[in-house]
Amino acid sequence: RNKWEQEGKVTKVKIDRDAAPYIFGQNGQTLTKIADAAGCHMYLKEGTETVIVGGETNNRLLASDYLRYVHKQREGHMSFNFSEMLHRTDLTLLKAPHAMKGYIVGRSGATLRQIESANGVFLFFARLEKGDAYDVYSGNTSFNEEGEYLFIFSHDKSSRRAAELYTMSLLEYKSAGEYTEPLEGGIPSRPRPDSPSQRGGGGWGG
Repeated sequence: RNKWEQEGKVTKVKIDRDAAPYIFGQNGQTLTKIADAAGCHMYLKEGTETVIVGGETNNRLLASDYLRYVHKQREGHMSFNFSEMLHRTDLTLLKAPHAMKGYIVGRSGATLRQIESANGVFLFFARLEKGDAYDVYSGNTSFNEEGEYLFIFSHDKSSRRAAELYTMSLLEYKSAGEYTEPLEGGIPSRPRPDSPSQRGGGGWGG
């Protein structure tokens, strides 16, 4: 903490008083996962509604964005414009079957938090707005009927990839064949049109 303050690399983010407990989370878990995903140091200044963010400029910007997204989650359904997300280098999108959303989230969000803590990422489900959406599986500018994706945020690409594979393995365990197919009769001559090899591992953003 002192290191960033001594170097003047600190941002103060004001949050709503009623949002403070939600953003802090149980035993500080929510703030910790945001800090891990953003790659910076964060703490809620005692007796205030101010989050202190210490780190390099880009990491502090990510932390500010993630705090805004957590606040947005309190308002209900999450949605984003495709063009708003396109430029982000800290994001991987994973399209999961709509019927599997509850399985990924888990009871009271337990599974989602497990994926976050194991990989140092920040996760949530959100919709890409119709009209500007992009089907990240096929690479076509067609809108997915459900339009909802698992947003995987982290400053570290390897952490995002690990979380992506972690989630895919959970889905494959629950519903075999979701991302793989049996090699009956040897290796197929060409991959399925929606295979991971053609859709970049099932996500967008790497």
